[in-house]
Amino acid sequence: MQFIRRALAAVSVAAAVAAALRINGADGIARRSGGWRPLAGPHLR
Repeated sequence: MQFIRRALAAVSVAAAVAAALRINGADGIARRSGGWRPLAGPHLR
């Protein structure tokens, strides 16, 4: 029973930290804007 309580506590803490990071907008990946860019060159049509 003790193991189950500790596991639930660990999952709860992890969920709380993930929610806090999501609310604050702190993600490790820099956002990039863009998309398709036109290619130019003599060999392209």
